[in-house]
Amino acid sequence: MRLLRLLRRLAALATVLALTWFFAPSAVAGGPTSVLITSPESEEAAALYYANEDYEPASGAARRQ
Repeated sequence: MRLLRLLRRLAALATVLALTWFFAPSAVAGGPTSVLITSPESEEAAALYYANEDYEPASGAARRQ
């Protein structure tokens, strides 16, 4: 009896996890983004905010190639 109960619980857990993974939405950024690039070797840093006209989202760059 205990083994059957344990197997049922494990099956229920596996089902819930599978459904969670199946119905989970893809990741979506929820607001303005920026880019910060650093180089430890040259000790330099560069930043770019989304409102800057040089900023190009990665998804748009991938579609144009």
